Amino acid sequence: MTVRAAAAAVIRLVGLYLAGRGLALVASLLAMPFLLSPAAFNSGDAMLAASLGSAAGNAVLAAVALMAADGIAAACFRDTPITWALRRRDILTVGVALIGLWCAADAAVALARAGAAAIFYARLEVPRESIERSWPMVVPQVVTLLLGLGAARWSGRIAATLDHEP
Repeated sequence: MTVRAAAAAVIRLVGLYLAGRGLALVASLLAMPFLLSPAAFNSGDAMLAASLGSAAGNAVLAAVALMAADGIAAACFRDTPITWALRRRDILTVGVALIGLWCAADAAVALARAGAAAIFYARLEVPRESIERSWPMVVPQVVTLLLGLGAARWSGRIAATLDHEP
């Protein structure tokens, strides 16, 4: 087994986790009308829209992780065989890349949730000032997404910087 194949397997596991999280969210959304009074359900439209955006984000990320795991692993990891003599730098590289991918996936789901809520509020013709107040929540997610993707892409360089072992 190679480092790339192991990373692809872990990415597929993350995809399964995201798919399960999305299914659990959809199941809870389907149960919501039975658990809340009709008045509470109608007033929770923004929450419903945000939850649907989150479920859609989970579904997209799960599909990407499950279908493109080999391509993602090829972009981030070398095709070197795994041996018992792993160097600390190899472990750091895998760890930094997986943390980066996790941060990027989490930020993408948060952005999908924010996008769904924005679409919902636009449909209600909410005053522009209330929509503009949501920017402080979106900007950190975009930065987290970009940093996570960057950490995954350049995990080897980051690990070399962190590792002082020759």
